[in-house]
Amino acid sequence: MSRSEDKKIIELGKQKKTRSTEALPLVQRKNQDQNDDNQKQTKAEFFFGLGRSSKKLKQKSKKEKAVYEATNFSELPDGMKKKLKGLSISEEKVNQNFLAFIHILRHTTKESFRIPGVSLAHSDTFEPVSTELKEEAISKIQHLKKEKDLKKTYKFIETSGKGGFGRVFCARVRETKEMVAIKKLQGVTEKEKKSNICEIACLITLKHPNIVNYICSYQIDNDIWIVMEYMEGGTLSQAIRVHTFAENHISYITKQITTGLEFMHKNGFAHRDLKSNNIMMSINGNIKIIDFGLCANLSTGPKTQTVGTAYWMAPEIIKKT
Repeated sequence: MSRSEDKKIIELGKQKKTRSTEALPLVQRKNQDQNDDNQKQTKAEFFFGLGRSSKKLKQKSKKEKAVYEATNFSELPDGMKKKLKGLSISEEKVNQNFLAFIHILRHTTKESFRIPGVSLAHSDTFEPVSTELKEEAISKIQHLKKEKDLKKTYKFIETSGKGGFGRVFCARVRETKEMVAIKKLQGVTEKEKKSNICEIACLITLKHPNIVNYICSYQIDNDIWIVMEYMEGGTLSQAIRVHTFAENHISYITKQITTGLEFMHKNGFAHRDLKSNNIMMSINGNIKIIDFGLCANLSTGPKTQTVGTAYWMAPEIIKKT
């Protein structure tokens, strides 16, 4: 049989199928179309896990999500106890810090937990620094030069970083030729203003070799410009993208960071957003902590709001929530 005859037979079969479908009553044709759609839907669900049935399963799973109630390690689900043991965390250690572990489990597993008689909810009331520190920071801002154009004092060279907080510029002081980093922060909303005051207050208070050195601040319209020392080595995140650190280098960096943190904690402060993006390096080997917008003074009382970057959260913040 020739190819042309094959094509004619195939076309004839298609025409017969179409005519047979058209010959059906309207209701039957709709049912036939629906069956075809269901078959297509079933195939899609089978191969890709998509479609109506998977949505129903998701909705069902949300409705039936379990709430785990526990007061100590032994009452946790078996699967979670196994994971904790696999991390070499002792039952005694979990029980000693049980509230902190529950907050960590809620964050990492997305499961719901409840400790009888203990509220795990976070309220919106939060004071990051003491009133005295706020007043000092505000006074520092208010007594600065009435300068509307920073370009008269600084020569802006390039943008060295940006994010949700604002932008960081690399600049040179025109008079002394000294290199500085200038951080521009928006201060339109009350939340932004509070964060700006908090950061300046922390920088003024925390003077340490492993904490970035604060120079001065400017307020121009709604923006705050914070001038700090310039760290030419970039962030730790930038460094690890292009360089593999040896074990002794990692030990050195870790020691510098922990020394800075120890100083902060002794003075009652928690950084709350410590991560490799917030660790700066110099070409001389200096390691410094930066970005204190979320810093909290733990001596002002218990904190009721959890903030920070996922998987980098400070243990002392979890304990204070």
